[in-house]
Amino acid sequence: PKVVLCIGVCFCGLVLIVQPWNHNLSAPVWSYASAGAASVFAGLVYVSLKELKNVRYHFVLNVFQLISLVLSIGVGLALNKLPIPARGSPAWGYLLLVGVTAYAAEVCVTLGFARATPETLGQVSV
Repeated sequence: PKVVLCIGVCFCGLVLIVQPWNHNLSAPVWSYASAGAASVFAGLVYVSLKELKNVRYHFVLNVFQLISLVLSIGVGLALNKLPIPARGSPAWGYLLLVGVTAYAAEVCVTLGFARATPETLGQVSV
């Protein structure tokens, strides 16, 4: 039941982020299926991470970020959808800032969950 609840919450969050009602519905079916599968996998990851009690959370965080980066670059290159800014473009500064702040946010969330007790987490963390 907790796994199903976590998958459902991930799917609802995905729907709120993507907002499919505001987009053209003529997109390929595989794109909707992969978005749904992503929410299922995200839910399974969150539940699995709870069971990794003997693994340091810094290790899990860094491995997750590295794998996400490699997969994102690989898929972007494979689909030819990875626009790389010019060398002197100000976009590099923005990309670096987004990367640093996203990593900092992940560190804060991970540390918060790692240091919390079951009584303080409540039902949100499943």
